Amino acid sequence: MRITWVGWFLGLAGGLGLLAGCTVKSADNNAGGAGGSAGAAGAAGTGGDAGNAGTGGAAGIGGSSGDGGSAGAANTGACGTVSVNGACADDHTLQTCVIPDTNNPTANPEYVQTTTCDSGRSCTVINGIAQCKLLGECAAGDVACSADGKKVRTCQGTGANTTWSDTPCDTANSEVCIVPKPGEAAKCQVVPSSSGGNGPRLEGRIKFEYHDAGKTGWGPTETQDATDVYVAIFDSNNNMIGKALSGWDPDTGTFTSDGTFKADLTQAPTPDMQIWVWPMAFNYDTGQPLMAIAKLADPDVQANATEATEYWAWGTTVGDLGTTVSGQTTTVGDWTIKESEGSGALHIYRWIDYGLVRTAAAMPGKQDSLVVYWDPTKDTPSCGACFCGPNCGGGEVKYGTADTDVDHYDSWIALGGPPSDGSTEWARAVISHEFGHYVMMNYSISPGEGGPHYLSEASKPGLAYSEGWATSFGMTNVETPVYVDQQQGTFFWVDISKYTTSDGDLAMPDAQGLIDQPINENVVAGMIWKLWVDPSLDPGGRNLGDPKIFGTLTYPQLVDGTFNRGYYKVDLVDFLDSAICSGNATEEDVTSVTQPTGYPYDPATKPCQ
Repeated sequence: MRITWVGWFLGLAGGLGLLAGCTVKSADNNAGGAGGSAGAAGAAGTGGDAGNAGTGGAAGIGGSSGDGGSAGAANTGACGTVSVNGACADDHTLQTCVIPDTNNPTANPEYVQTTTCDSGRSCTVINGIAQCKLLGECAAGDVACSADGKKVRTCQGTGANTTWSDTPCDTANSEVCIVPKPGEAAKCQVVPSSSGGNGPRLEGRIKFEYHDAGKTGWGPTETQDATDVYVAIFDSNNNMIGKALSGWDPDTGTFTSDGTFKADLTQAPTPDMQIWVWPMAFNYDTGQPLMAIAKLADPDVQANATEATEYWAWGTTVGDLGTTVSGQTTTVGDWTIKESEGSGALHIYRWIDYGLVRTAAAMPGKQDSLVVYWDPTKDTPSCGACFCGPNCGGGEVKYGTADTDVDHYDSWIALGGPPSDGSTEWARAVISHEFGHYVMMNYSISPGEGGPHYLSEASKPGLAYSEGWATSFGMTNVETPVYVDQQQGTFFWVDISKYTTSDGDLAMPDAQGLIDQPINENVVAGMIWKLWVDPSLDPGGRNLGDPKIFGTLTYPQLVDGTFNRGYYKVDLVDFLDSAICSGNATEEDVTSVTQPTGYPYDPATKPCQ
């Protein structure tokens, strides 16, 4: 079966990939004659307007000159000069080229998606990515909590002159700034701090149903803890009287990494008190939402990004859970959110949240906000499963009727949910793969190459690198080399450690070919995986780990395009060059993973000496 990797990366590759010029092949460095090294290959011309052929490098003493790069071809498709990474038609208009993931590009041609930037935002190109950027400090009318939780912040002004205006809470009388429910405005309210059990307290444990993934299908229903989710307690008048974070112990100031919560309350619990849970994470520097799971409103993913109106949330009462009381502490029975209630949203949140924590610990810098759209009652999203960055205009959740009743996120992910088409909420590899695209865009540089890509076939080098990176990251996130998914009722798997699939072995690169030859994305994934992991996960693992792999991904010469030889877009060659030149990998590390595949990467030709 010819399985399409449906919609893995909207905006930069995959399902609705975006095009930035045509494929260009350029020659690798020629071997030098006796006594000298070869000159470097000339750079390929760029797409858009047809580029001129690059010139060959000068010969080393006694060596032959390098071959020139091939000329870049003009993009003659419907997108014209509008690239995968977007373009600004004017100050308020963002354009992005979309390529449907299709076997019939004639019937489903590429097209330009146009987004009008919201008031107070301007189309700006940052690190090669066109996006609608805030002109001022904040979006006019927004209300939020300060990072220290002691002030309510209201965004005042217009355009580039917006600033936060702070109103202090009455902290002397235990007031703090809270967001009662996601989608509600921040406000000052009396909420007790951790009292060590000296005041009224509610404790409990939140779990959810899920299915594990096997090579032939989803496993039986199991339960696991819901960690790092927002918990709020409300009295019968809907006033919030306490809050907590599952997996956090306020008495010891440590994470327990389970679903337990401890909420100190302003009044003793009663049976009619409500407990609510949201899969939402906050940016502790700004107090703004960093990541949340919202309900998909429209299978048209571009339309959905401006039409979603509801976050996933669950509520119950203290009385429904049953209680035991010991002094001032009331403990409720375990609360298990069922599959029929949408527990898939918590499974999605688990892996995205872990990815955010993992990358923040290893790489400095700002994390763009991210919303994930999913709803099993809707049709499959038009992209299947996909990520789209700021170049798509961001994603929104409009939780009220006023113009300011909206949460704006820099990037979004759309995931399928109908059981008839995969139940992607259980596919932890797919979820983590999509987040891998976020990691590349947030911290590094993406090739910005789209188009159809298939399980067992070679792809353009830039597309293969983008998808291969996302898969290798995803599999290290879930700590297994076996990627499992279901599409249109068919289960399939890929073992990137063994370069084999449910359809047979993957085709390996041509050892005598060019370094910019088409290559299977899962072969790329396997090589990066082997550099990343230790031998306990893969006998061929080189154990570079997160610090060195992320150090390679963020190496300045890779990010700014200094390292870009062979193919005209960033690809695996440049990543391997970065690994060696940054000192994060040795030549032996790299050759140990490239030689078994036949990939003709020669570390002697790296751009640093």
